[in-house]
Amino acid sequence: MRISIIALAIGMLGCISQSAWSQEASETHYRCTSKPCGNTATGEDPQDVLLREARAEQSKIKSDGPDQARWQIPIYSTSTKKSDLEILITKSAKFSMRLAPAQGLLYFNTPSSNQTFKIDEPNVPDNLCPKYNLQIVDASDKHAVIQKSCPRIQYRTGKFFSGVTYYLYDVQTATMRDIWRASAVGSKDPLPLADPAPSMKIIDNGYLFDWKGSHPGGSSTTPATIRNKYVRKVENNKQILACIDMKVQGGAVENEMCEGSTVPKVN
Repeated sequence: MRISIIALAIGMLGCISQSAWSQEASETHYRCTSKPCGNTATGEDPQDVLLREARAEQSKIKSDGPDQARWQIPIYSTSTKKSDLEILITKSAKFSMRLAPAQGLLYFNTPSSNQTFKIDEPNVPDNLCPKYNLQIVDASDKHAVIQKSCPRIQYRTGKFFSGVTYYLYDVQTATMRDIWRASAVGSKDPLPLADPAPSMKIIDNGYLFDWKGSHPGGSSTTPATIRNKYVRKVENNKQILACIDMKVQGGAVENEMCEGSTVPKVN
């Protein structure tokens, strides 16, 4: 029952946020045709009752729920309420994340650190991901794996784009970097999510990303595999998070399997 209530809260409120992305979403909201409404004891519209209950349940999950339950709640770039743009990642460490969509900035906060990263260029004409959502898919007191989903847009006549990027944020080095990404360009292509979603194994001085899954869109029947280590090291008197491809004998540092992108830090 608890899981079904969580799913209802996320689904209902996700529909509200995503309605700004698609007229179709708003057209699926069926409303009562009379006032007061004869279908509820209070005379309220049944949808309004569900939405109010869903928001109350989501607020309860965000304030008192277990970490993994909060991770199911996405942050939408179209949201305007402050409470909808932030999430407590791990309660025990007071480790949180907040999005400022108007500036394209993502903030990570702990009691001892505050870091800001540039994840978007809002209002840029050629931005292929003008609206997106963020969701935690894996985390600990030391790290977070964040999924950024870009819904399909038609950016020119007959030209389409949708995409997904997964980021690893490391608290100790204050580093955020790409670990997995995929895009689709067909008018009916599904969102190219990683299957399964990436997760990290914490190892000495870093993380192991040992992943085996499906190619996005079923482009190949052979499973895709990634075996990367992300290790902390000092370079030019600065602590960084370096990637090593362990599928190569002896390990290959920062090769094409590492995606090669570190998200720009603002502070």
